[in-house]
Amino acid sequence: MLIILLLFTCINLALLLLTYKWVRISVQVGQDNHAYLTEMISDVLALRENVAEPDGIDLLGREWYGREWPRQLSQREREILLGAYTQDGLPRFPNPVPFEVGDSYSSYLLTSKFATLQASDKIRLLQQLRSVSQLPLKLAELAATDSNETVRIWLASHAKFDSLEKGDAEGIINALKNDPSPYVIASLLSNPDFEELPWQCLCGGKLEDDWRERVRRYTPEQCLALMYNPMLSPDFLLELMRSTPATLSLDPELHKQMVAIGVRNPGIIENSRMWGRKMKQTVSRDDVIETDMRYGEIWKLAFGGSWLYDISRPVARYIQTSPKVKLEIYNRFRENRDPFTRLAILEGCIMPMDEETLRLGAQDSEMLCKREAQSKIEAWEKRRFPYQPDIH
Repeated sequence: MLIILLLFTCINLALLLLTYKWVRISVQVGQDNHAYLTEMISDVLALRENVAEPDGIDLLGREWYGREWPRQLSQREREILLGAYTQDGLPRFPNPVPFEVGDSYSSYLLTSKFATLQASDKIRLLQQLRSVSQLPLKLAELAATDSNETVRIWLASHAKFDSLEKGDAEGIINALKNDPSPYVIASLLSNPDFEELPWQCLCGGKLEDDWRERVRRYTPEQCLALMYNPMLSPDFLLELMRSTPATLSLDPELHKQMVAIGVRNPGIIENSRMWGRKMKQTVSRDDVIETDMRYGEIWKLAFGGSWLYDISRPVARYIQTSPKVKLEIYNRFRENRDPFTRLAILEGCIMPMDEETLRLGAQDSEMLCKREAQSKIEAWEKRRFPYQPDIH
């Protein structure tokens, strides 16, 4: 059997040598007397015929900006380049971004390719360019007037208007603001680079003075799209919860949906986890940031008045706040007949920061709550004392 396997390997190697420039292999014989091919490295360029073209922006035919550029390097190649690349095969030095010159030749290649693509491929190309570079102005202009509504919605939602190639994006924004589709117009408000938001993204979400007037002018689609903005302001969410539908000229159901989306916004959730829990966070030697208590205010509003049950559970489950606020609200609902509100609070707790709340939960009269709290306490104690034997 060993002789047959070695013979088979030699035949394959002969075929490989005829096909590729060079091949290096390592063959080992295992304890079961079988031969195992442990290493096979061939020239990257010689293997190109059998490797699918990278799903990248390869308009120039040289893989300048493909997904594999700069390509992953073998250990030997990294050694030859004497530390010019990291352990992952990525360059230590800066690389040019695609089409950063914005010359007429590369712009024409992009726009001509864009015109031949289906809607999903157009969006994919826009995504690739946005992830590594800025959108060329001519390509953005084509996307803003594309016949497919989905392409225009993507551009309105994701374009970096302040970094569009060669500056002025007013024409593109105006085209999107006057689009025949109300969903394209609304999608502008889900873009954090859109300058007409009712808050200031670069100032901690500070509200504009006329934010109420702006909300009153919005269509229902714009109101909902606004809450999907990844830079949604905690101040805006708080004021929305404090306001009645009548004061903002909103339908009550629309008002409720806006708040429900807002408390599930990934930006709100992530910032609450970063700034809403610790009592003090030192950013630099002279700069100490206190806990952002806006998230505690969101909790208190969610667990009181008209928002109870509609908003309180997702707030407790997803948005983080200080252990003091959690303990206060859990104590308030300990005797409540609805166990699912208490369960949501416990689901959002972690050890050891929320230990007091979880210890109370471990004594809850409802089995669901008790199990949730006990499982977190036990997991933490096993982590602290991994060799503690089980005592029966």
